[in-house]
Amino acid sequence: MTSPDQSPALPIRTPRLTLRPHTSADAAWMHALFAREDVARYLPYEPWTRAFTEQKLAEHVAKNGLEHEAGGLTLAVEHTETGEAIGQVLLWYTDREHGIAEMGWAFDPAWQGRGYAFEAASTLLDLAFDHYGVHRVAAHLDVRNAASAALAVKLGLRREAELRDSEWLKGEWVTMAIHAVIAPDRASR
Repeated sequence: MTSPDQSPALPIRTPRLTLRPHTSADAAWMHALFAREDVARYLPYEPWTRAFTEQKLAEHVAKNGLEHEAGGLTLAVEHTETGEAIGQVLLWYTDREHGIAEMGWAFDPAWQGRGYAFEAASTLLDLAFDHYGVHRVAAHLDVRNAASAALAVKLGLRREAELRDSEWLKGEWVTMAIHAVIAPDRASR
């Protein structure tokens, strides 16, 4: 494990992807992705407007490492061969002192079903445990999002809880599921 107080070496390259910090140049593809109704469906926001995209992008640019004040890391995911941005992965502390973090992901539906989300999210989990030394990483998911639930399980996150009608989102009650993995479980895989 490297020092959790130091920034990880970025970008991170996997066999098919490049995970890199967001830049101001990401506004166009992020708006195209998050303005889609099918992408925003299970997220806590309506489809993004251009103004909201600029606001969220500024937040993502600031989230460039758990070791920094923002306590978050948001990485754009690019397909290495084409250079096209296909999604993003996110990691943030919910309890820095005790090493508790949460993660999330969003990918362009045109790139889904080929293992890219698993490749990127698995790399992010490795970073969480191996670089930052977190103890626990959770993902909070709308239970209707079967694809994300399947990804969470494939990543080794156990479904720990279902919180019935726990959030009021977009004019309706939403049941959330919590999936999580702790360091000893991740180390034993």
